[in-house]
Amino acid sequence: MKIYILIERIYNYDSGEENTSWIDGAFYKKEDCKKKMQEEIKHNIQDFNFVEDTDNKTKEDYKILFYDYQENWNDYIEFEIVEEDLL
Repeated sequence: MKIYILIERIYNYDSGEENTSWIDGAFYKKEDCKKKMQEEIKHNIQDFNFVEDTDNKTKEDYKILFYDYQENWNDYIEFEIVEEDLL
């Protein structure tokens, strides 16, 4: 049996804060994991002024959001869906 894990990594070099990552959820259905990723992306765009990376729109399991403007490699968020086998 497989599960799909949504990982969120935050990179913030300007503030000197430690870069962090966490699991936003684990799902039995990949569609549910994609839905959660889209909810997180929408939340960050609407509430925190992030913009979606226009260069990686074709990658369905990996997304980057930049803070305030495209290609801002000082402040960005990565979302990745990882597939794992359960024992």
